[in-house]
Amino acid sequence: MEPELEPTPNDEILSKICYKCKGIGKKHIRVKKVISMKICHVCEGIGTINLNRERNKRKDKNGNFIKKPIRNTYPNFKPSYGIDPVCDEDKIIEEDDEELCYLTGNWRIFQKINKHRYSSDDLVTSYIAIREYITILSNFNSDNITTGINLIDIGCGLGSILLTNIWILLSHYSNKFQVLNCLGVELQKTRIENAKKSFLFNLGDNNNKVFWKLINSDLRDHNQLLFNDIKYDIVTGSPPYFIPSMGSQPNCFESTGCLFERNGGIECYIDAAVKCMRRDDTRDYPAIFIMANTSLTSSRVYNHCLLTDLSIIKRIDVIPKEGRESLFSVFVMVFDEFGSDNYSLLKKDINSQFFKTVKRVHGSVRGEAIENICIRTLDNSHSIQYSNILSFLGKPSSFNKEIY
Repeated sequence: MEPELEPTPNDEILSKICYKCKGIGKKHIRVKKVISMKICHVCEGIGTINLNRERNKRKDKNGNFIKKPIRNTYPNFKPSYGIDPVCDEDKIIEEDDEELCYLTGNWRIFQKINKHRYSSDDLVTSYIAIREYITILSNFNSDNITTGINLIDIGCGLGSILLTNIWILLSHYSNKFQVLNCLGVELQKTRIENAKKSFLFNLGDNNNKVFWKLINSDLRDHNQLLFNDIKYDIVTGSPPYFIPSMGSQPNCFESTGCLFERNGGIECYIDAAVKCMRRDDTRDYPAIFIMANTSLTSSRVYNHCLLTDLSIIKRIDVIPKEGRESLFSVFVMVFDEFGSDNYSLLKKDINSQFFKTVKRVHGSVRGEAIENICIRTLDNSHSIQYSNILSFLGKPSSFNKEIY
C-alpha cells in the first residue's frame, strides 16, 4: 500500500475555509450563560484564510523563518535524573524551518515551524503506557526481566511517544530489562525524517541497550508491522481525532493528516495493534495496547473492540481544566484471555452491546476501571496530579514554579 504523501486539489479547497469559525466569519462566545457572536480573530470575519499569509506568518521580510525564542519560564530548572542525549547540540544541523525543543528530561525533539507539534496527549499516553506495563509485571510477579522489551508506536509522527517511552524505561526501570527493541511506523515522510533526527540526537545509532528503527509506511499494511517477525509487549498509538466532516481542516497538509482521518482511524489502529501484539506462552503476563483518542468519539473504541480479541481494562479520561468535560481518553487494552470475565461474557451477545451512535462515553461501560487526570485547576496552574506526572517525565510545572 503506497503512502499518501501529497495533498489533492480538494484538500487545498477545504483548507481555505477558516478552521475557527467554519467559514461564517463569526464565532459564539459565552459570558455568564449569555451567548453572543464575535468577529472571528483568525480570518478577521472573512470566513476564509489567505493561504500565503498563513504560510508566511512566521517569516521575516527576507522570507526567513522566525524562530520562537527559547522559553525561560523555569530558568533554573534542571532534571535531577534521567539520561542525557548522546549528541552535542552544537553538532546538530537544524534546518531553517525546524526547532529543537525539549521533550522529556534533557532529551529534545525536532519540530517543524507552523506544523503539528507534540502535546500533552503524547506525554500522558507515554506515562500511562509504561506505568500500566510495570503494574502488570508486578501483578503477575514478573518483576525481574532478564530479556528485552519490545515497543512499537503505530502512526508515530515525530516520534514523541516512542522517545518518551524509551526515556522513561532507561531513566526509571533500566534494571528490569537487558535490551529495548523499538519500532516506529509513520505514513508522512516529512515527519518520519524529523523523527529520525530526534532519535539520532538522543540515542545515536543502535547500541547494546536500545535497538530502534523508523519506517515510512501505512499502518494498514500489517506486513510492515512485523519487523524481523518481532511481536510487541507495548503497543502505543494516537489516531487522528476527527473524521473529515467534524470541522474545517487546517491549512497545513501535514497537520491535517495528524488531526483528521485521511488514511484510517480508530478501527485501523486497533486492527494493527491486534496484528503486532505478543500473544504466546513465552511470558506469563500480557502485552498491552495503549491508545489515546478524543473523548467525543470514545464509543467507537468500545464498538470495535467487540469485533476483535481485545478487552478494555482501563480508561483514563483527561480533563483539560477543572470543571470541564474530558478532552481525550487513554484506553488500556489486553487480549481477551487476560481481560475481565464479565467483558468476555458480553461478547457472546455482541449485537446487544454496540453503541448505536458515535458519542462521548461516561463512567464504566463494561466493567473497566475508570481514572481521571485533570491538567489545570481553575486558576490555570497545573494540578498536583499533573505536576507529579511532569516531574516523573523530568519536566517542570507551575506547581513548583517559585522554586525555579
